[in-house]
Amino acid sequence: MTRHLGLLADLGLSGGDDCCAGPGVSLSRHSLGAELEAMPVDLGPLHLGVFAGGGVGIAGPTGIKQQGPLASGGALLELDVTSHMALTMRGGVSGAHLDSGWSMAETLTGGVAIY
Repeated sequence: MTRHLGLLADLGLSGGDDCCAGPGVSLSRHSLGAELEAMPVDLGPLHLGVFAGGGVGIAGPTGIKQQGPLASGGALLELDVTSHMALTMRGGVSGAHLDSGWSMAETLTGGVAIY
């Protein structure tokens, strides 16, 4: 799109044990959607911005899956390492509206972006 505005596809895969349902019960929470990123603050090699997205969330224990609309948002920062690579940090929250109610998740991730 532009240097300060981007659109991307988002695929999230997650899972874990359900301590409340008993031993051996695992839960999964996946998402598929699109995301818009805006990076309006440019402080030399440091860039600060926000993101917002939407799509579908799929969650539940093995064999019992529910799905519904999902919305997400948060803040991000990038530190340029080279002209085509940056270290990234993101923090945000997402919520999916399922048949049984809302499934909320908070995230904090870091990584490398290659352009």
